[in-house]
Amino acid sequence: MINCGALIAGLAAPVLAKIDIEVAYFIPFVSMSFGLIVFLSFSKRYVRRPPEKKALFDTLSLIGKRVGCCKKFDDSNQSKGVKRYV
Repeated sequence: MINCGALIAGLAAPVLAKIDIEVAYFIPFVSMSFGLIVFLSFSKRYVRRPPEKKALFDTLSLIGKRVGCCKKFDDSNQSKGVKRYV
């Protein structure tokens, strides 16, 4: 719903900006607010897993090592023998 609100806002704002600029800025606000309300109203239906502390700490340590050593993140890929096409 948030993406639908952004789509409506993106299509309506340029057209309405030629008529009235205040309405053009108000439409995206209303449509994004509507999308947020719909999102929050159905958020209890989502399956929420407990956070995995090991995955978080592994990711943070990887980022710390790569930033501290000024190395690429691709160097830490575990599948070393795989040829990647970029």
